[in-house]
Order: sequence, then structure tokens, then C-alpha cells
Amino acid sequence: MYSVREALTEMKQRRILAEIQPYDENLTYASTNGRPKIVEAVWRLSPSGEFVDEVINGNRDMTSARIKVGGNKRESRLLPGFDGVLPRGK
Repeated sequence: MYSVREALTEMKQRRILAEIQPYDENLTYASTNGRPKIVEAVWRLSPSGEFVDEVINGNRDMTSARIKVGGNKRESRLLPGFDGVLPRGK
């Protein structure tokens, strides 16, 4: 749990998450004889405006690059030169 909160703090510092309310944490506990046990942990992340703009611009750039090499803008293939770079799932 502690490492998740550390990662969320780092994401906020790097301006990936929103500054005011970067995330919402919802923990579900189960009763035990001693300390309550966490049985479910859900975090809802809120991206920063800066991060959203970066993703949108990156998608726009990829679409333009795909069209320049003759691909369809709705195609999801990697651009030439990137084939085989990423591992494929089984």
C-alpha cells in the first residue's frame, strides 16, 4: 500500500496527476480478530490538464505520421522502423 501511495505522489510531482485532487482512494476492509485486513483497494486517478494535452498531441502526431507513410489514420500498426521493437503478447 505504501509503495502505491509513493508512486501516486511521484506522479503528482511530475504533473501527470491533477494538483488539487490527484486521486480518490477507496479501501474495503474485512473484520479480523486483530487489525482489519484490506480486501480491496481502488484508486480513481485524475490526470492533469498538461498530461491530457500531451497525450492528445502525441496521438495527433502519430496519426499524421501514419498518414504520411501511406497508412490509414484508423490503422493501429506500428510505423515502419518500429516493427518488432515491442514484445508481442502470447
